[in-house]
Amino acid sequence: MTGGNLRHELRTPLNHIINYAELLDEEADAAGHDGYRPDFKRIRDAAWKLLELMEQSGFALPEADLPASDEPPFPASNGPPVAVRPPTPATLLVVDDNPDNRAVLSRRLSTHGYGVLTASSGTEALGMVAQGGVDLVLLDVIMPDMDGLEVLRRLRGEYAMADLPVIMATSLAQSHHTVTALRLGANDYVTKPFDFWVVVARVETQLTLSRALKQAASLAEQLEARNAFIRAAFNRYVSTEVAGQILETPDGLRRAAKRRSSPC
Repeated sequence: MTGGNLRHELRTPLNHIINYAELLDEEADAAGHDGYRPDFKRIRDAAWKLLELMEQSGFALPEADLPASDEPPFPASNGPPVAVRPPTPATLLVVDDNPDNRAVLSRRLSTHGYGVLTASSGTEALGMVAQGGVDLVLLDVIMPDMDGLEVLRRLRGEYAMADLPVIMATSLAQSHHTVTALRLGANDYVTKPFDFWVVVARVETQLTLSRALKQAASLAEQLEARNAFIRAAFNRYVSTEVAGQILETPDGLRRAAKRRSSPC
């Protein structure tokens, strides 16, 4: 097993511990079982600490894979922000070949209020997107049959960034994958282990941008249709050049109407 593969295998169960501990903490909070919460937080913090020590020591990792920063690479999550916006109504597709990764992330996103679909492979993900109804894709990079970069490449052949936002999931060691993904048209990325509230913030940002761009495109189409209608109507009475000048002037329609209503 190579250093990179071993790194991935060691990080995955620690990711699960962190995310399940945070999920259990949230559920204990919602159920009023405050006595359990300190234990869940200790479990989470211990897993974060182990990840930090593993990265800093370079255990079983090639030196070139170590993070370049001297700062601790895995600060413990501080939990949700003071004010959390209600989620934008949306259906998210979580794509990951690891069933535990899919389970914990989809469960937390569902609990937060999103509709969530899951896919265990790139091929399955492409088929689900083609069926329609997916507003955003959370896409893992490392998958066996078709990696996330190839899935992204195929998605961008069919869907623009505004039509289908894609957020890539990578680890700190996969910065080269992140750069490639952004060049291929990824809207954003998140790193593992997930800080859930960072995931939510980036999902909300991309959903908001996507809907704003779609609204702008719709308004532009409506404006073009309105201008075409007005040109057709004015061309009966004035030249095409005059009709164009009226449409290009902010208060052109008002002035034209005033002139037509003024006595000769």
